[in-house]
Amino acid sequence: MPDRNPRLTAAGQLLHPCRVCGAPGSFGFGVRLLKGQLGTWYCGDHRPGRPAHQAAAPAPAPAGQMSLFGGGHG
Repeated sequence: MPDRNPRLTAAGQLLHPCRVCGAPGSFGFGVRLLKGQLGTWYCGDHRPGRPAHQAAAPAPAPAGQMSLFGGGHG
């Protein structure tokens, strides 16, 4: 099982994997670096407060329709 605790490398880089799955964490909670608190980190799929109905990625636009996310072309 991979280590899912945030940590500093010897080079001073902060590694913060998702607390649930170990993927790179982008959402940190309770982070206070100046106080030495590395907090708890989550990826987009597992972050607290994420609506259960929210998809991990936007659905592609139907054929012939423009999408704000680059799905289809008009």
